[in-house]
Amino acid sequence: MFLNQTTRLQVDRIRDEFFNRWPNARAASQADPIEMSHVIKPLGLYNKRSRSIIRMSHEYLTVNWTEPTELHGLGKYAQDSYDIFIRKRLDVQNPADKFLSKYLAWARVNF
Repeated sequence: MFLNQTTRLQVDRIRDEFFNRWPNARAASQADPIEMSHVIKPLGLYNKRSRSIIRMSHEYLTVNWTEPTELHGLGKYAQDSYDIFIRKRLDVQNPADKFLSKYLAWARVNF
């Protein structure tokens, strides 16, 4: 969700503070949306983004999901990342992100 409509450089600037405050889904699901929005404000869309992160975190903990895209706010990038890094699948076709594509090309040669 951090990378929607923003750059990695912007995310790099807030990532550590975010995860220091909310290190897991349980903490994020119980976060104050206003406090979270202040931390992620440099990313833009901070009010909507904070509500989405809180909702997705709650669903992650309470919904019987099998695919990331079943959770609020997660799309192809999350699905591709999950398939590549969690399921260890190197057969993912047309990843949604250029960095995922580069990693996948490298991994296919090295694993």
